[in-house]
Amino acid sequence: MDRAHDVFVILARRMGKLTDTDDLGGWLYRVAVNTCLMDLRRARGWRKVKDQLFGWVSPSASTPERNAQAKRDVSKLELAVRELPVKQRALMTLIHLDGKTQSEAARLLSLSEGQVSKLYKKALATLQASDWEIDHG
Repeated sequence: MDRAHDVFVILARRMGKLTDTDDLGGWLYRVAVNTCLMDLRRARGWRKVKDQLFGWVSPSASTPERNAQAKRDVSKLELAVRELPVKQRALMTLIHLDGKTQSEAARLLSLSEGQVSKLYKKALATLQASDWEIDHG
């Protein structure tokens, strides 16, 4: 239901830019598929972050309280990343969720490797200032 809502919000925003509004079926289908795929990628990425942050906890040590705290921590981290400037957020997503190197991220973002290095350091400093340690792996 959330993704269906998202698709129609996108339609409302882009309605004035669409050239063929008589048959929106194909356009809606393509946007719906892309929206769902992006949501799945994002969910998979955040599961990866959760596993990296809390994967060291053995299943036998898992408790409802610890699981609830882990969920809150991941939510706080997601909010902290959302507050980063767009380029820094994109860079952190490419590196930590998509597994790209800084060089690959530079090419994808059309930035120099020096710019990417500076943006990455700024993003890390911002996240660390909000009490988050990121594995530089």
